[in-house]
Amino acid sequence: MNNKKFLFAMGLFIFFALILILASAKPTFAACICGDGYCNTSCENSSNCPGDCGGGGGGGSSCVCGDRYCNTSCETSSNCPGDCPPQCTNECSYPGQKRCTGTYTYQTCGNYDSDPCLEWSSTQSCPSNTCIGTTWRAYYCSCSGSCTSACIYTDTSCSTRCYSCGDGTCNSSCGENSSNCPQDCGYPTLNVSCSASPNPAQVNQTVNFSANASGGTGAYSYNWSGACISSSSSTCNNSFSSAGTYTATINVTSGSQTKSANCSVTINPIPCTCSSWSAWRDRGCGQGSCPQNQMLQERIRTCTPASCNTERETRCVDSSSCQPSCTNECSYSGQTEQECSGNYVQKRTCGNYDSDPCLEWSSWSNLQDCGQSGWTNDYQCVSSRYLQRKWMNRGCSNASCFATSEWRESQDCGQDSWTENYRCSGNWIQREKIKKGCSNNSCYNHSQWENHQDCAVSGKICQNAQCVSSCQDECSSPGVKRCVGEDGYQTCGNYDSDPCLEWSSTQSCGTDACIGTFWRDYYCTGFGSCNHSDTSCSTRCYSCGDGTCNS
Repeated sequence: MNNKKFLFAMGLFIFFALILILASAKPTFAACICGDGYCNTSCENSSNCPGDCGGGGGGGSSCVCGDRYCNTSCETSSNCPGDCPPQCTNECSYPGQKRCTGTYTYQTCGNYDSDPCLEWSSTQSCPSNTCIGTTWRAYYCSCSGSCTSACIYTDTSCSTRCYSCGDGTCNSSCGENSSNCPQDCGYPTLNVSCSASPNPAQVNQTVNFSANASGGTGAYSYNWSGACISSSSSTCNNSFSSAGTYTATINVTSGSQTKSANCSVTINPIPCTCSSWSAWRDRGCGQGSCPQNQMLQERIRTCTPASCNTERETRCVDSSSCQPSCTNECSYSGQTEQECSGNYVQKRTCGNYDSDPCLEWSSWSNLQDCGQSGWTNDYQCVSSRYLQRKWMNRGCSNASCFATSEWRESQDCGQDSWTENYRCSGNWIQREKIKKGCSNNSCYNHSQWENHQDCAVSGKICQNAQCVSSCQDECSSPGVKRCVGEDGYQTCGNYDSDPCLEWSSTQSCGTDACIGTFWRDYYCTGFGSCNHSDTSCSTRCYSCGDGTCNS
């Protein structure tokens, strides 16, 4: 009997010993023991227990950058600064800050090593007669002669010789100007001029137009019109087939500035070149200044180009054939008449063109082409919105050419309009506007951003072109769950008006659910599924109190 009691006692001892061994092998969810290898997120975190919660849940085994835990086995401040912030402290306030270290020495604030923090540079010697600093009367001055200290803050004689480009003030008394500091003093005004060479030139001779630009805010772009087109460089070449005065217009753009300049060139006819004199020929008795009994003789020589007149010489000679037997059609040899034929001026000349001694008219021949009416390449703005173009009327009237011009064809350059494009600029939401109108004799169309909404008014910041609250995520990604007690859990998501993630209110796990840190560390949702891809959750969990000993 005693042996049976002994065996029964030993059995109970072994049974409870096994339970204690299993319990000590993996602590239950409710256990909060720093150093047991498991991160109980209800009471432990990377601050109060970095050994268990070095990165992610589950004993620091997770290596997910962005989960708010620094797993030191695989994450550092370099590859995951969000989880593992740099373990250093700034020695100074901002890059470029300077401080005196001696009478003639100073240091500059910056990042000179592998960590992300600021530190002071090595000691530098102050150069002679120079000013080092960023704001007026906050200079570190280095001077010789009457100065008793080389590196100081309040040397007024030295600070007046200093300026800081970019401080928003144009310190002209210190030598700051639009050339060495356009940010503070404004960009130089764009100046444009152009010239033509040679000027004057001859018909069909190449004329070189050249534009000169200075000032402005950057690179120059060129656009020629008028007597010189189809060129986007500072020079343009052209030749002209007829005499006259021609004007070329150059439009130069530099940054936001656009200027125009006109230059004219005079084209002269080609000088006349004449052939040898022809043989004398009879032009009729009593013609011209000759008496009736004398023959008028004429010789000619032709001259080129066509714009040159034919040269003539006449003389009176005795001739037995000067007996009038006909009637003159015109008054004297060389007399001319002109008339219009369409867009041409026609001409005929009085002379002796047959065998009798009398004068007659020659056939009509074209003298001048008056040209066709049409558009020119001249434009003008009639308001800040409308553009006009010049129309040239050409033709023949009263035996001569005429040319008149008028402005026609008003073009609507359009009005300013908003786009649906938005962006952040600091705490401002900006909206893109398309600026349209007429300027410098042409339509323009360009984009500019204008302030639309100040997020700071409502205590928010601008992010992705929207005003949002400034906040931090409480959890890593939507849908992630965590246990709360033995029969509750929370789900990661966005449950309020700010854009950040937070934990939901605690939810009950439901009937027959196993949640926590039991065997194999699975937890079930109570709806037939299990995290960690466990397809047979029910066989791996147990529920104390369900009447079954799930050994």
